[in-house]
Amino acid sequence: MCKFYDGGMTDTPVRATRRDAAQNREQLISTAMEVLRDNPAASLDEIARRAGLSRRGLYGHFRSREELMRVVIQRGATRIADHVGHIDDSDPLLAIALIAARIWDQIAAIRVNAALALQDPYRGDVATTLEPLRAQLRAIIDTGIRSGRLPDDLPADTVAVLVESTALGVLDSVARDRVPADEALPLIVLSGLGAAGLSRPDAQIVFERFRAVHGQAPTVSSNGELA
Repeated sequence: MCKFYDGGMTDTPVRATRRDAAQNREQLISTAMEVLRDNPAASLDEIARRAGLSRRGLYGHFRSREELMRVVIQRGATRIADHVGHIDDSDPLLAIALIAARIWDQIAAIRVNAALALQDPYRGDVATTLEPLRAQLRAIIDTGIRSGRLPDDLPADTVAVLVESTALGVLDSVARDRVPADEALPLIVLSGLGAAGLSRPDAQIVFERFRAVHGQAPTVSSNGELA
């Protein structure tokens, strides 16, 4: 409600209410991500309690658990896409390894959420959010095929689908089974390179080169190069 003062009319109370509502919504989302990371079956009551709100207060922002879950998973997918960023490495094999490692870097922090995101009915939402990343992967694979670094027996689009499907399967497995990070990273990178057409020995050589240069936690420089 607007109030009158000597200087005229102000809607400060309304703005404050809207600001509080936005803050409560963000608190619910961040709390839900934290709670669901450890317990995907957590109830709305538990999430609301941890967020310092009542169940009624939670329903003021989300009409159902399903709606909250979609927002949480969408937020996680956006976080992954932003973290990977734009990759412009001259070696397509290292670029594929970098994508896998950067994705795992985020998946490791939200394991259960990631496992849920890879299932229906959320997979479609996640795919839409990650489409720019998928397009980047297709372009990298196309470069690898044209440069002779990858086999040319299949078109780039098909290889990209194989790499993505393999990576999703491995990510789902490690997220559910809580595979140690030092085992998960090579498993994910080697599986992705294998799906791209490399033999196990060749994929291992690429991974060892990748690890020697970038360690277990590779980063991306401001221009997208491996750093």
